[in-house]
Amino acid sequence: MAKKHYDEARVIRELSRLNVNFNYANHLIKIIKDSLGIRSLGKIDFLINYCGWHAIRIDMSEVMKERQFAAAERREAKRNAKRKSNSNNFIKVTMNLKLNKHNKSKHA
Repeated sequence: MAKKHYDEARVIRELSRLNVNFNYANHLIKIIKDSLGIRSLGKIDFLINYCGWHAIRIDMSEVMKERQFAAAERREAKRNAKRKSNSNNFIKVTMNLKLNKHNKSKHA
């Protein structure tokens, strides 16, 4: 079998449009089971055999769990940021009220 003239960056760009996730730090490819055709699998074989990548096949249920976990983390971070900004606003308002009372008593 002859090696096709693939380019690693081009193959990654093409596969990233499909149900394939890439972890660039660990050279890891996450493939959802039964979601790719023969050409895509050939490109993944190129990455594995010639470019030093590793592949993991995962179920769709695992992907959904990861997405739900990530969404929950984003919601929690957003809530914490909102609570923090609200508490900071409350502190600023109370400090302004105290300063205004203090300034009015001096001028009276």
